[in-house]
Amino acid sequence: MGERNFNRFGGCLGKNSTMGKNLRLLDDLHVHILASRESSSGRDTIRMEYLTLLKEMTEPLPTLPKVV
Repeated sequence: MGERNFNRFGGCLGKNSTMGKNLRLLDDLHVHILASRESSSGRDTIRMEYLTLLKEMTEPLPTLPKVV
């Protein structure tokens, strides 16, 4: 019974690692925004408002031709 769950263990480690990386990136973005003194937004506000806008702005980038 325990052997079935063993295969999922690596996946859980990967998800935890990705979540930690995303939280570190969010903290880094938060520090940069606070340092610019353009906003005093909290982490939740950044996650809900800025990141959705950033995603919309960067989604078309992979489809554009590369400039050499």
